[in-house]
Amino acid sequence: MKTRNQLKHDERHHIEELEFKLADNQEDIALQIELSNAYFMAGLFFEAFDLLDAIDKKHFSQESFRLRIYFANSILIMLNPENEHLDDEAVRETFKQLYPIIKVHIYKGFFTDAYQAHVLYKAFGKHVFIDFAYYFLRRAAQLGHPDAQIDLALEYYHGGLLPKNHTLAFAWTKKVADTGNRIGLNNLGNFYFLGVGTEVNYELAFKYMHEAMLMGETISYNELGYLSYHGLGTEKDIDKAIDIWEKGAALNNTECIHYLEQYKTPGLN
Repeated sequence: MKTRNQLKHDERHHIEELEFKLADNQEDIALQIELSNAYFMAGLFFEAFDLLDAIDKKHFSQESFRLRIYFANSILIMLNPENEHLDDEAVRETFKQLYPIIKVHIYKGFFTDAYQAHVLYKAFGKHVFIDFAYYFLRRAAQLGHPDAQIDLALEYYHGGLLPKNHTLAFAWTKKVADTGNRIGLNNLGNFYFLGVGTEVNYELAFKYMHEAMLMGETISYNELGYLSYHGLGTEKDIDKAIDIWEKGAALNNTECIHYLEQYKTPGLN
């Protein structure tokens, strides 16, 4: 896949011209289809698919459907492990693993199947196919896959697959936490605890991590004990903090074991 910066001047100019026209007439299906085709021909494959998805959400278009099939066939040809252009054996082996999955699902809502998109993110990400991995992760997250939303938030938090963006990390974490997902609740609490993508707020940190703990998230015991011990976001209660850490330690939470070793030592209280 190409990036925008890698496009040739004529390709970039043509795409920018179409995007400019579309900005003034966002309901022009023919123009959207033309732009989608221009994206694909320029190597911006997933921008092409995203635009087709946007068309499908509003209108049924025979031309859009035909173009989707054409794009899908092209992707299959491109990822076929028997293609001669795959001169890297590691790449060929990866495509051998992925190709059966892609072949089965690409005509069955492949690009709108949240679970399958997340599986492909894991597979492509493992083998450092960054553009493909990012696309499938983003698609799975947009389609509501909770694990994908958590993974996307963490990718934005840590950087690597994606540039660091703590604002988006927080937004995706809050989105999954709002569904009651225990990992999302714990992560949101930690973001408030650390001030990641938002202001530090110990009350909300305690609230969300406590909710996660009640749902069985063992990682939450770490900072809940810390907040209780220091009276951050809740009343200072050393005995409660020790009790929380002991419960976490009993669940093999190594961080809780570390806190107990540190804070139960005489003279540190």
